[in-house]
Amino acid sequence: MMFDTYSVMTGLAVLAGLVPVALVTVFAFLRFVDRVTLGSSNGKRHTFAQSVMPTLMADPVAAAVYFGLRALGVCILVGYLFSRVI
Repeated sequence: MMFDTYSVMTGLAVLAGLVPVALVTVFAFLRFVDRVTLGSSNGKRHTFAQSVMPTLMADPVAAAVYFGLRALGVCILVGYLFSRVI
């Protein structure tokens, strides 16, 4: 099946517009998750930062796996959300 030049150029323009939006969305969501999970603790609740982060920071492999898979998961989620839009 052949595509005409107009449809190819339109597809590239949409893709070029969605890539920056996707990157900003991924960055914003990861910052939001950081603020929620690593937020300030007032001493009354046991936060993620108090319980898990010292263990993660003690082992570089654990930190790399945690942060890498978290970013990968957010990228997959954003990709799925944008695939539903188009």
